[in-house]
Amino acid sequence: MKRIETRIEIDAPPEEVWAVLMDFPSYAAWNPMVVGISGKPEVGSQLEVKISMKNGRRLTFRPTVVEYKGGRRFAWLGKVGMRGVFDGLHRFEVENGGATSTFVHGEEFRGLLLPLLGKLLRDTHDSIVAMNEALAGEVKRRRDGRPA
Repeated sequence: MKRIETRIEIDAPPEEVWAVLMDFPSYAAWNPMVVGISGKPEVGSQLEVKISMKNGRRLTFRPTVVEYKGGRRFAWLGKVGMRGVFDGLHRFEVENGGATSTFVHGEEFRGLLLPLLGKLLRDTHDSIVAMNEALAGEVKRRRDGRPA
């Protein structure tokens, strides 16, 4: 297993961060990594997720929602081929800090192809960090009432 975990402090209460995170239709306007997402954030439902990596690679996949705790946690599991070949558990978590929030964003990779995918892991980390920064910026933009 390989794990990526990132954190960013956002100067807004958790409910504001969560509102942006769950506003799937707006992703194309602010999110440099997840440029499209559709489906319902309900355990067992399938999403369609369009990713644009910092290295320019684009992919679309259909993961299954495996965790949803409103206002707090959201995770999906994607796989390449059969389960166990290359699986990715992608998760978002908003931790309460009162007037501020900590956004925890990461992915756990497992599977037979994992030893061959070192560059993909580095690119994924860089893309996750870019999304985190963009999320903080979008929360701030909405707080300030600035147009998109």
